[in-house]
Amino acid sequence: EGTVKPTGLVEIRNSEGIDGSFGLVMGKLCSDGFTSNSVDLYLNLANESDVFLSFSIRDFFEENHAQDGLYFSNNGGTTFEKVYSFLGADWCDNTWGEFPPFSIDELAASVGLDLTAQFIIRFQQYDDADLNTSFDEDGFILDNVRVFSRAPQYASLPFADDFDDGTGVLN
Repeated sequence: EGTVKPTGLVEIRNSEGIDGSFGLVMGKLCSDGFTSNSVDLYLNLANESDVFLSFSIRDFFEENHAQDGLYFSNNGGTTFEKVYSFLGADWCDNTWGEFPPFSIDELAASVGLDLTAQFIIRFQQYDDADLNTSFDEDGFILDNVRVFSRAPQYASLPFADDFDDGTGVLN
């Protein structure tokens, strides 16, 4: 409430991503008080299971705030539940990191949400400092955001040889 301002910044910028590629920058244009910045990923996850989220994130001298993190909605954005806190101080300032893939199923279930056709993943950043002034920078940069389902994998076996013929000895 009251923290969305025109000085908030969510923008895809060239040379900000990993290896100088495009990256999604979240921060502020100037230091004029606290602002919430977010980007929403709309997904149809109805009838899906074993769904995972991975992304690369760069802590741009971010300070920790309770509002920073991943949020889920299963009702098209009417309400959101926080499922994971971003703790920038845990990542080493101004370096890239990647978490192990998050299980969307497990995170959603932990806050009582089901996977639906109106599912939203929100990345949120909150602060009062900007991306432009020396000694006052603050923000996140995201890259390589992926949502995927792990399909069952089966080993291929030779069907002619190497099977037990009932004697306990492999042929």
